[in-house]
Amino acid sequence: MNYNVWDYMNIMNIKKEYRNHKSYFFAFVAIVTWGSVATIVKLFLKNLSTMEFVCYMTFFASVALFLILYFQKKIFLFKTYSKHDYLTMSISSTCQVPNF
Repeated sequence: MNYNVWDYMNIMNIKKEYRNHKSYFFAFVAIVTWGSVATIVKLFLKNLSTMEFVCYMTFFASVALFLILYFQKKIFLFKTYSKHDYLTMSISSTCQVPNF
């Protein structure tokens, strides 16, 4: 199948439009999630203590990280850290101690 210059330019324009729509979609999702965070936090803090809220958010962030790495097929990155590294990260994040 032979393509001429105009066919190639048409294909590139379609790809460019797809990227524009994709970027608008991600911008919309970011705005909606960023805007709803304050409301969600306020609702959660009404029913939970601060420490319970932090524990739930840590759990959901960990699950989200795991799912993102799983779908990107980068789950092997978990194995790059030792048990000691995970322990150090969990203690320093819980106590909010900088890890230099």
